[in-house]
Amino acid sequence: MRRLRRKAGGIALAGCLACGGPPDTQAPGAAAHAGSVSLGVETGRASRLTGPGEEQAAAAVHDGDGNLVIAARFAQRLSDESGPLSVAPGEASVVAKYRPQGERLWSRTVLARVAAVAARRDRHVLIAGTFEGSVDLGGGPLTAGEFPTGVFLGELDAAGRHVWSRAYPLEYTSWFDPRRLRVDRAGNLAMGGLLRGAIYFGTAVIVADNSAVLLHLDARGNFQWGYDGESRFAEASDFALDEDDNLYLAGTWASDLYPPIDRIPFVYKFSPTGEVLWRRELGTVAAQGHAVGVHGNRVVLTGAFSSPLTFAGTTLSPRGGNEGFLVGFSRAGDERWIRRLGFEGLDLVMAPLDDVTVVGRYRDGDTLGSGAVPGVPGSDTNLFVAQFDRNEGNALRARAFPMAHPSGVFTGADRYRVSAEEHGTVAFLGGLIAPLDVGPVTLEPDGLRDLFLLVGRP
Repeated sequence: MRRLRRKAGGIALAGCLACGGPPDTQAPGAAAHAGSVSLGVETGRASRLTGPGEEQAAAAVHDGDGNLVIAARFAQRLSDESGPLSVAPGEASVVAKYRPQGERLWSRTVLARVAAVAARRDRHVLIAGTFEGSVDLGGGPLTAGEFPTGVFLGELDAAGRHVWSRAYPLEYTSWFDPRRLRVDRAGNLAMGGLLRGAIYFGTAVIVADNSAVLLHLDARGNFQWGYDGESRFAEASDFALDEDDNLYLAGTWASDLYPPIDRIPFVYKFSPTGEVLWRRELGTVAAQGHAVGVHGNRVVLTGAFSSPLTFAGTTLSPRGGNEGFLVGFSRAGDERWIRRLGFEGLDLVMAPLDDVTVVGRYRDGDTLGSGAVPGVPGSDTNLFVAQFDRNEGNALRARAFPMAHPSGVFTGADRYRVSAEEHGTVAFLGGLIAPLDVGPVTLEPDGLRDLFLLVGRP
């Protein structure tokens, strides 16, 4: 049963993506047309994905028709608001596709860990992840040969049917955490993540020691080139593609695996053939870069910092021990602007409408552009959606979703994903660990953890 607590006079999410709490106010210097600072929408919906275990979000992307593809991990069974979504004998993943109005088109169960999803121009869906023993994406079992684990990559057509799939062995105790999968204009694939050990691509091998890697493959998954992190430790990674198929790898370099550790966010730009065009590291010793996007002449990075951060001639000191940030580079690597942003920026998307949509966490009284925003006191899992002008970094609109952080609930492995289709509709997928205030309704988990999905148009 869908657990929604309706507020007096409220209706089931009629008209807003992010109605919870008061909207943030306009930042000084913001564009005059940004007088509306709420994330009010013409149509919207809020829903849960529920199961008996602790479900985790993996990915959310839109295809060219505005359909939404999501991936999530679960145990035994998972349901959405339409009913049963997936059933498995144990831990598994599901990939599901929804129309813009919310109707489910199809779902596919994968008896492995799906970690990243992408959409081609022809509306085909690409999925990537890791497996133990074997995995079948619809074309027959894939194995890692003599090794116990591997990485899988596959393509489904617009109806969710298998097109092709392949596996890449991981050497014995190696592990790989795919963080992002993207498709360039030529149809080539790129996958980024964290690697410890070795991945085999036929006669080619990529070796890294707890580092950020970037893998470039052709349209059928054949290896072309890879970046192995240059023997530096990393703790988080993401990457983006521009319209010329250049790649921007971002994340956090760590000075060591054991304390004391300096943590430095970075962005590296690569050509389509793998040449490093420029390298940038942020001016701090204690910060994390979580997500990167590029559109037009702006490369935008979000994350969190816990020591002074200097960027574009401005030094920010964290308030309350930790604070989120959003910074903008030019595509040539020049530093342009920096903004404070809640407790932590977790994911972002650059929309064709020239804005940047960021999702993340905030504490009661944090700023999401300008002014204090109320949340559940003492909680670091209040959530937000905020939009900024990509050129100057001006705050456009934001909304807060108060959510408590129950004692004993670990959130370090949670992922929060945001996607936007070409007309501006935004989807926000993440972990539901306590009642989540989305305005007219409050979404409540059945157990320790469910998933929420918020969809709307700013």
